[in-house]
Amino acid sequence: MNESEFLTFKNSSELDTFFSELFHQEIDNLESLENWIHEWSKLDAIASDDGKKRYLQMACFTENESYEKSWNHFLEEIQPTLRKWQQEFRIKLLSSPLKDELSSETYSQFLSRLQAQIDVFSEENLKLETDVGKLTKEYQKICGSLKAPFKGEDTLLIN
Repeated sequence: MNESEFLTFKNSSELDTFFSELFHQEIDNLESLENWIHEWSKLDAIASDDGKKRYLQMACFTENESYEKSWNHFLEEIQPTLRKWQQEFRIKLLSSPLKDELSSETYSQFLSRLQAQIDVFSEENLKLETDVGKLTKEYQKICGSLKAPFKGEDTLLIN
Protein backbone atom coordinates (compact mmCIF):
# COMPACT_ATOMS: atom_id res chain seq x y z
CA MET A 1 0.00 0.00 0.00
CA ASN A 2 1.44 3.39 -0.88
CA GLU A 3 1.11 6.71 0.92
CA SER A 4 -1.44 8.15 -1.54
CA GLU A 5 -3.99 5.57 -0.38
CA PHE A 6 -4.04 7.19 3.03
CA LEU A 7 -4.36 10.88 2.23
CA THR A 8 -7.61 12.68 1.56
CA PHE A 9 -7.53 16.45 1.66
CA LYS A 10 -10.24 17.80 3.96
CA ASN A 11 -10.11 21.34 2.56
CA SER A 12 -8.07 23.68 0.40
CA SER A 13 -6.23 25.03 3.46
CA GLU A 14 -4.83 21.58 4.12
CA LEU A 15 -3.74 21.33 0.49
CA ASP A 16 -2.22 24.82 0.73
CA THR A 17 -0.14 23.75 3.73
CA PHE A 18 1.50 20.86 1.88
CA PHE A 19 2.08 22.74 -1.36
CA SER A 20 3.21 25.97 0.29
CA GLU A 21 5.83 24.20 2.38
CA LEU A 22 7.32 22.54 -0.69
CA PHE A 23 6.95 25.62 -2.89
CA HIS A 24 8.99 27.74 -0.48
CA GLN A 25 11.84 25.27 -0.10
CA GLU A 26 15.17 26.78 -0.97
CA ILE A 27 16.61 25.62 -4.27
CA ASP A 28 20.24 26.58 -4.49
CA ASN A 29 21.87 23.86 -6.59
CA LEU A 30 21.06 21.24 -9.20
CA GLU A 31 20.62 18.46 -6.65
CA SER A 32 18.12 20.49 -4.61
CA LEU A 33 16.22 21.35 -7.81
CA GLU A 34 15.97 17.71 -8.84
CA ASN A 35 14.86 16.73 -5.32
CA TRP A 36 12.27 19.53 -5.40
CA ILE A 37 10.94 18.28 -8.75
CA HIS A 38 10.73 14.75 -7.36
CA GLU A 39 8.90 15.88 -4.21
CA TRP A 40 6.55 18.04 -6.31
CA SER A 41 5.78 15.05 -8.50
CA LYS A 42 4.97 12.88 -5.46
CA LEU A 43 2.78 15.54 -3.85
CA ASP A 44 0.95 16.22 -7.10
CA ALA A 45 0.35 12.49 -7.56
CA ILE A 46 -1.08 12.18 -4.04
CA ALA A 47 -3.46 15.09 -4.63
CA SER A 48 -4.47 13.77 -8.05
CA ASP A 49 -5.00 10.27 -6.63
CA ASP A 50 -7.33 11.78 -4.02
CA GLY A 51 -9.49 13.13 -6.85
CA LYS A 52 -9.35 9.89 -8.81
CA LYS A 53 -10.39 7.87 -5.77
CA ARG A 54 -13.34 10.17 -5.09
CA TYR A 55 -14.38 10.10 -8.75
CA LEU A 56 -14.29 6.30 -8.91
CA GLN A 57 -16.29 5.99 -5.69
CA MET A 58 -18.91 8.40 -7.04
CA ALA A 59 -19.01 6.74 -10.48
CA CYS A 60 -19.22 3.17 -9.15
CA PHE A 61 -21.68 3.86 -6.34
CA THR A 62 -23.96 6.46 -7.90
CA GLU A 63 -26.61 6.18 -5.20
CA ASN A 64 -24.18 6.80 -2.33
CA GLU A 65 -24.71 10.42 -1.28
CA SER A 66 -21.52 10.63 0.78
CA TYR A 67 -19.42 9.69 -2.27
CA GLU A 68 -21.28 12.29 -4.31
CA LYS A 69 -20.67 14.94 -1.63
CA SER A 70 -17.00 13.98 -1.43
CA TRP A 71 -16.61 14.29 -5.22
CA ASN A 72 -18.42 17.65 -5.23
CA HIS A 73 -16.15 18.88 -2.45
CA PHE A 74 -13.10 17.86 -4.46
CA LEU A 75 -14.44 19.56 -7.59
CA GLU A 76 -15.44 22.79 -5.91
CA GLU A 77 -12.69 23.30 -3.35
CA ILE A 78 -9.69 21.01 -3.75
CA GLN A 79 -9.27 20.82 -7.53
CA PRO A 80 -9.24 24.60 -8.22
CA THR A 81 -6.65 25.07 -5.48
CA LEU A 82 -4.61 22.16 -6.86
CA ARG A 83 -4.69 23.63 -10.37
CA LYS A 84 -3.47 27.02 -9.10
CA TRP A 85 -0.61 25.38 -7.22
CA GLN A 86 0.34 23.32 -10.25
CA GLN A 87 0.61 26.53 -12.25
CA GLU A 88 2.73 28.21 -9.55
CA PHE A 89 5.11 25.25 -9.47
CA ARG A 90 5.47 25.24 -13.26
CA ILE A 91 6.28 28.94 -13.26
CA LYS A 92 8.78 28.59 -10.42
CA LEU A 93 10.59 25.75 -12.13
CA LEU A 94 10.75 27.41 -15.53
CA SER A 95 11.87 30.69 -13.93
CA SER A 96 14.75 29.02 -12.13
CA PRO A 97 18.16 29.71 -13.63
CA LEU A 98 19.12 26.21 -12.49
CA LYS A 99 16.69 24.62 -14.96
CA ASP A 100 19.33 25.09 -17.68
CA GLU A 101 21.58 22.70 -15.76
CA LEU A 102 19.03 19.89 -15.92
CA SER A 103 19.88 17.06 -18.28
CA SER A 104 18.20 17.79 -21.60
CA GLU A 105 17.92 14.06 -22.27
CA THR A 106 15.92 13.57 -19.08
CA TYR A 107 14.02 16.83 -18.77
CA SER A 108 13.53 18.43 -22.21
CA GLN A 109 10.07 16.99 -22.90
CA PHE A 110 8.98 17.60 -19.32
CA LEU A 111 10.03 21.26 -19.46
CA SER A 112 8.38 21.73 -22.87
CA ARG A 113 5.16 20.25 -21.52
CA LEU A 114 5.28 22.57 -18.51
CA GLN A 115 5.68 25.59 -20.79
CA ALA A 116 2.70 24.50 -22.87
CA GLN A 117 0.62 24.08 -19.70
CA ILE A 118 1.62 27.55 -18.53
CA ASP A 119 0.64 28.99 -21.91
CA VAL A 120 -2.87 27.50 -21.89
CA PHE A 121 -3.68 27.97 -18.20
CA SER A 122 -6.48 30.39 -17.40
CA GLU A 123 -8.10 30.86 -14.00
CA GLU A 124 -11.43 31.42 -15.77
CA ASN A 125 -11.27 27.80 -16.95
CA LEU A 126 -11.20 26.49 -13.38
CA LYS A 127 -14.93 27.20 -13.00
CA LEU A 128 -15.59 25.53 -16.35
CA GLU A 129 -13.61 22.48 -15.24
CA THR A 130 -15.74 22.29 -12.09
CA ASP A 131 -18.93 22.59 -14.16
CA VAL A 132 -17.80 19.80 -16.50
CA GLY A 133 -17.06 17.61 -13.48
CA LYS A 134 -20.56 18.19 -12.11
CA LEU A 135 -22.15 17.39 -15.47
CA THR A 136 -20.05 14.23 -15.67
CA LYS A 137 -21.33 13.26 -12.21
CA GLU A 138 -24.94 13.70 -13.37
CA TYR A 139 -24.22 11.61 -16.46
CA GLN A 140 -22.74 8.86 -14.25
CA LYS A 141 -25.84 8.89 -12.04
CA ILE A 142 -28.10 8.53 -15.07
CA CYS A 143 -26.02 5.72 -16.57
CA GLY A 144 -25.74 4.00 -13.19
CA SER A 145 -29.51 3.88 -12.80
CA LEU A 146 -30.42 2.62 -16.29
CA LYS A 147 -32.25 -0.70 -16.30
CA ALA A 148 -33.40 -3.10 -18.99
CA PRO A 149 -35.47 -6.27 -18.90
CA PHE A 150 -33.27 -9.36 -18.82
CA LYS A 151 -34.57 -12.87 -18.17
CA GLY A 152 -37.80 -11.49 -16.83
CA GLU A 153 -36.22 -8.99 -14.42
CA ASP A 154 -35.23 -5.34 -14.62
CA THR A 155 -31.43 -5.42 -14.47
CA LEU A 156 -28.98 -2.56 -14.21
CA LEU A 157 -27.22 -2.03 -17.52
CA ILE A 158 -23.99 -1.20 -15.73
CA ASN A 159 -23.18 -3.66 -13.03
